[in-house]
Amino acid sequence: MKHSEKSTKYEHFNAVYAGSYAAVLRWISGRVPTDLAEELTQQTFMQYWQWLLAAAAFPKSDKSLLLSIARSVCADHYRAIAARAVCVAIPEDFDLPDGRIPSPW
Repeated sequence: MKHSEKSTKYEHFNAVYAGSYAAVLRWISGRVPTDLAEELTQQTFMQYWQWLLAAAAFPKSDKSLLLSIARSVCADHYRAIAARAVCVAIPEDFDLPDGRIPSPW
């Protein structure tokens, strides 16, 4: 990638960030707890920047791409929570009243 090409993408990113940050934050805030919304919004823009660097051209619709990325970021967040919930350690001294060891399934 030429320096001028990266510079153009940087300028495009800055314009999209300035014009879309509040809308993306608002969209994400409606789907996750408030204390996580800003972090997930930042992740969304980081992924958008990576997409922009790898792309041969600018997206047809920055807003559509950002919301698509935001949906994925939110889904990844909830998948990570679900994975942690399944992986709860059972204390070694835990025992059921009848002496059986509980199955994780």
